[in-house]
Amino acid sequence: MILSLKKIDNERAFSLIEIVIYVGIVATVLTTVVLFLVNIIKGTSMSNAIQEVQHNISFTSSKVELDIEEASSIDFVNSVLDSDNGKIVINKAEGTVTYEVQDGVLTRLIESAAIADVTSSKVYVTQFRIENRSFEGESGNIEIYITINHKNPASQKALDVTRTYKTSLSVRST
Repeated sequence: MILSLKKIDNERAFSLIEIVIYVGIVATVLTTVVLFLVNIIKGTSMSNAIQEVQHNISFTSSKVELDIEEASSIDFVNSVLDSDNGKIVINKAEGTVTYEVQDGVLTRLIESAAIADVTSSKVYVTQFRIENRSFEGESGNIEIYITINHKNPASQKALDVTRTYKTSLSVRST
């Protein structure tokens, strides 16, 4: 009878080796899940940074292009050309529109109205270059370079996103 009781007790209990194996399997599965989640979070952060920069490039370029195409002329005298922190003064029927970089933000000023930021606070502009491509005696053909970087306060290499946009434009109504 004593033998049968010991046998029942041994069948119901876990041995130390079984517990160690179980803990090892659970630890391996949890480590894999955590690493997978960390990679998903990094990928999402990188995707968000890329989308933010691309959205700012798209919005900025379309805004500047539209103003230049609707312009009556470009004021090359008051514009800052051939500089990475350029400035362009556009004469339109509604008034003068000025684009320039201030503290890494591309701004747009219409006549004496308030200055409006064209780029978001999540990016900074490292280059806004305007080059006059007009022939002698003509005006209104320019080339624009815009370089936008994602702000990366944590200095994570995966979030260092930079995009450059280049276009040539002509004033339609010259």
